[in-house]
Amino acid sequence: MWKDNYLFPNINDGRFFVSPILGCTGACRYCYLKIKKYNRPRKNKLGKKSILTIAQQSPEFSFGPHGTIISVGAWGDIFPLNDHDLIYYSINVIKYLLSWGNPVQIMSKNILDTVLVREISQEVRYPGHLLYSTTITTIDHWKMIEPGTASPVERLKTALTFHNTGIPTNVLLKPFI
Repeated sequence: MWKDNYLFPNINDGRFFVSPILGCTGACRYCYLKIKKYNRPRKNKLGKKSILTIAQQSPEFSFGPHGTIISVGAWGDIFPLNDHDLIYYSINVIKYLLSWGNPVQIMSKNILDTVLVREISQEVRYPGHLLYSTTITTIDHWKMIEPGTASPVERLKTALTFHNTGIPTNVLLKPFI
């Protein structure tokens, strides 16, 4: 549900989608965010307590390690390039969601340094609690297709940083051009 700077979490295919950031500067040619006019990243003004209330009131949501998977970042890149305020905002929301004990998946086409990856990783309680995902659309033409994102090499370096702290990672080749 959209309302100005709010996007309410929803459950789809057994996953609870939460977006701390609305919008993206990636300017990917195939992106659906342009349709919704979310090309400028900003905080989702829906607070942590509201997210918790929505989860608690949903008959489809269950808490804990075997509970509903929480997917973070469907309506914007959670680590906007060079926007430390929004990056820290996302990290705080991620740490809060990890405190619920549910499996959490985060996704970004941008970079995160080792210090911040470790800060997130310290909140992980069990193997598989957190999954880091990124996408690679094209190796050679990413600047033309996804001009406002980190290079595929930088994305893979961030995935490796998560991997080196014990966090499972995956790379999606979609849509591969």
